[in-house]
Formats: sequence, C-alpha cells, structure tokens
Amino acid sequence: MNGAAFYKTYTRDLLSSTAGLPFETKAVFRLVLDLIYFHGGKLVDDPRYIAGNLGCSVRFWKKYRQILIDSGKLYLDGQFIMNSRATKEMESLAKLQKTKSENRRRPNKNKDLESRSFDHTDTDTDTDTDTTADERTSDQHDLKMSENLTDRERLLKAMGLPYDGLSTSGRIFGNQADMEEATRWAQDLGLSLAEQIQVIHEVSGRIAQPPNSFKYFTGAMQDAAGRKARPKLVPKTNATPPTQHPRVRAK
Repeated sequence: MNGAAFYKTYTRDLLSSTAGLPFETKAVFRLVLDLIYFHGGKLVDDPRYIAGNLGCSVRFWKKYRQILIDSGKLYLDGQFIMNSRATKEMESLAKLQKTKSENRRRPNKNKDLESRSFDHTDTDTDTDTDTTADERTSDQHDLKMSENLTDRERLLKAMGLPYDGLSTSGRIFGNQADMEEATRWAQDLGLSLAEQIQVIHEVSGRIAQPPNSFKYFTGAMQDAAGRKARPKLVPKTNATPPTQHPRVRAK
C-alpha cells in the first residue's frame, strides 16, 4: 500500500490517550505515527532507519520503542511496527480508493442523453438534495469507521461517554491509568471485553452520577470474575429418593 501524503488526526483522542505520558514519550509517538502513515500503515522495525528519521540515537529509540509497545500505543506484527488506529484508517482509505477507481471505470450511461432544459415552472425541487456517488461512498466510509472502534472507545461508549473520553465536567476518561485498570480486568480477572462491557452496563444502570475513573467498576468486575470462576454444578451421586407418603382414603 502506498503511504499517505496526509491523514486524519483525531486531536482529542490523541490528547486524551496520551494524557499522563512524559513529553519525550508523546513527541516520539507523534513522529513515529507520521512514519507509520508515510509507509502505508506498516513501518519496518529497523532501529537505524527509525532513529535516523527521529534524529536520535538507536539506544534512545529502542528505549521509547519498548515504552510505546508496553503502553499499547504501538504493536509488532512480524517485522513491522504498527498502530491500531493507523491500520484501520489505511484499510478504510484503501477501500474508499478502490470504490472511487471502480466508479471511474464504469461507463457513463447518461453520456449520450440530452440535458433536460431548465423550466422555471418545474415543481420538482429534489435536485437540491441529490447525493453524488462520492458523497454516498464517503458516508459509508464514515459509518464503517464508527464500527471499527478500539477497545478503549467501546468501554467509553458503554459508560455513556464520547469516544474522546472528555466528559461534560471536563474530566478525561480512558487515560493511561484507566486503560491500565482495564488491562487488569482482562489479565488478572480473566474477563473478556464483552464481559467487561456487560458489567459496565449493569453498574451504570444503578448509579445516578457518572464514575470518576475506571476503578469505580473494579469491585463489580471482581464480583463478575468470582461468579465466572465458581465450580460447575454436578449431579449428586447419593441423592435420597423422595419419600412416598401412603394415601389415606376418606371414610
């Protein structure tokens, strides 16, 4: 895939997801994102090449490479360094470009038709709301992007929060500390994302005020994990048969 000359930057998501990270970590992440998009969503894991583009030593890059991988900002796929949002964006862009290319190759059925003359008495005003093929394709692209949510965005959605995590009070949810807590739900408690979302729905339905962090749900997550870990019910092997009471006839 060809690299992107430019790409969408979800500024609020970027700021909220990197909240709490040191300045140098944020700066390295932002520059590496540029490299990932420049290479079509897949950046070859070549320390010398990346360090040269960042303008730092190989040792410096390796240090922050591991930090960004551990924090979930980057991940490895074979010999490539990748970012989940960049992967989805480049896949959607490729599909959109393919659709536009196919539309251009299709014959124009209206080429030999005469243009309808304008009549000011024509009462048909639907032409003002006509949607072009490119606009429909763009709408479908936006809908597809809404379906390709990250785990963070799905958790925020379950809590009734916007995808950027910015609440009406100005507090940012889904920051690094919150995502570390969500990682504990999965790794320590063994809860899947679907199970976490179910617990969040159940808890959110019982509270009047929004939580102040993801930790608010941890107690309920532990309860759910406890129920999940309970041993299965088994039939009794020495069950006592029910007592048969003799029938009493009425005199």
